[in-house]
Amino acid sequence: MREHQSVSAALASRLAAALSTFMPAKAQYTRDLVADLLASARRRLRLGRHEDTLLRAYRVLELMGQARLYDHGLESDRIDQTHPGFVKFRQEKAGKRETLVPDRRGQISLARENVARLLKSMEDGFGNKLLDAVEFKGTKERNHSLLIHGFEAHSAAAPVADLEALLDSLERLFDEENPANGERMEAARFPFGG
Repeated sequence: MREHQSVSAALASRLAAALSTFMPAKAQYTRDLVADLLASARRRLRLGRHEDTLLRAYRVLELMGQARLYDHGLESDRIDQTHPGFVKFRQEKAGKRETLVPDRRGQISLARENVARLLKSMEDGFGNKLLDAVEFKGTKERNHSLLIHGFEAHSAAAPVADLEALLDSLERLFDEENPANGERMEAARFPFGG
């Protein structure tokens, strides 16, 4: 148990550190954050906090895509518009009469599904997995949650088994994403507290 506590403490220390500007370091930090969010989602589910569970699951999908983008030297909130992978993606979008419009800062930001499509366009096989994950039970329904539509969270009535299956699917996907992610998940499980 003491060894697990030191591994967990190391994860917490990495998450508390200042975020590097170095893309590979950002990718590793993001993966640490995903592990922490998945473990937190499990704890929220045990407490019956279904909306919190679903919010974390949704964020996990976003962050897994961002980690992969960091591996390619890109950030979803301010895409390098000269990056060859993005130039190709933008041309593909234009061919479908879809446009990516810069914000008032002149930056292009990509939401979760476009991140997955960009990865696919760049021939990163994880892009397809993220696109398939859009269909995970619960994440598609996320748009019907408390923060989007009114005062009643639709996920509150979600069966616990469905949310457990969603988290199981996300953990398997995360485990496939990077060889070190299994160790990250173990470190984030904190067996010594709720």
